[in-house]
Amino acid sequence: MNFCPNCGAQVNQENAFCESCGSPIKKQAFQPAPQPTYQPAPQPVPRTVQYQPPKKKMSGLTIGIIIASVVVVLAGATIILNLVFGLGFFGGNKAVITPIPNVTPTQTAVPTTAVSGTPEDAVKAYYDNLMATKYAASYDALSSANKAAASEKDFLLWKYLKKKYSADKSYKYVKGSVEANKSVDGRVYEKVVTFKITKNFKDSSYKKPNQTTTYDDYVVYENGGWKLHIPGMNIKTFIAYAYSDIAYKYEQGRGYSKNYRKAIQNYKYALKYKYRDGFTHHGLAYSYKGLKKYKSAIPYIKNAINFYTTKVEKAEACVTAGNIYYSMHNKARAKAYYKTALKLNPKNADAKHNLKNL
Repeated sequence: MNFCPNCGAQVNQENAFCESCGSPIKKQAFQPAPQPTYQPAPQPVPRTVQYQPPKKKMSGLTIGIIIASVVVVLAGATIILNLVFGLGFFGGNKAVITPIPNVTPTQTAVPTTAVSGTPEDAVKAYYDNLMATKYAASYDALSSANKAAASEKDFLLWKYLKKKYSADKSYKYVKGSVEANKSVDGRVYEKVVTFKITKNFKDSSYKKPNQTTTYDDYVVYENGGWKLHIPGMNIKTFIAYAYSDIAYKYEQGRGYSKNYRKAIQNYKYALKYKYRDGFTHHGLAYSYKGLKKYKSAIPYIKNAINFYTTKVEKAEACVTAGNIYYSMHNKARAKAYYKTALKLNPKNADAKHNLKNL
């Protein structure tokens, strides 16, 4: 470091003049800074004590240098103002300067719970994607309760199985009641909107493939948005019925070529998801009978009689059981099952005909 020989102020060694008094500085030879050594912290100087550099009289040369420096600074400032604000030299063309308004910085708004979309948007998000076979997007539109009841993997399996035998064509909806604090499938929602859904689809299982079905769906308000809720979501049962529907088409030759072996295969897939289902067991018995494997058919037809819930269904299973025993040349057992069928459903035409011609 250098010090001014005139006023004693500390100056940078690169400066040619003192920044305090303007006196010329004689450059000193560069000296490397000494290695620092540990020193205890200096005691603070009392606030009343101020360092005052020694006062010295300025020489004429020093005063001249100061005046010249001031003139240079003023000239430079004038040129800068002219370039930045469009002022003429020495203020010839004054620009109007608009004062900066005193604006208080805005704070980031605290997120609030707001309604995302409308209930109708939730219906469209599910069914528009369903019609376009974008099943993952349909799954995203479901309520949290539906997602808890059905993993995305199972939901996609269900929809891809249905796609094999049923094609969704179009749909329409009618908005129904709007209720507050309503319980749906054991969960209470702040808002629930009921929609009547009418869906058109094509299914080769029917004599008239073009079909229409109507049912209710709910749209529930949760987590700041609307979601579609399928009531009674039981994905395992849905998958079981899908496999059974495919099997039935192979069994009857509707939509597929008749193939009892493929029917049996799909019926057994269905049993893995729902075992106690009369329709599936009945289909297995009927398919084994078609392959003339009567002994394999008997356990399944007995299960079907037990698992069916209505007398009409039980009567139909008894007719199939009678037919199996008749094919095994056991007329006594066949006659017993036909009579049981008529007791369950006196209007069963097959039981009447078979019993008459036995």
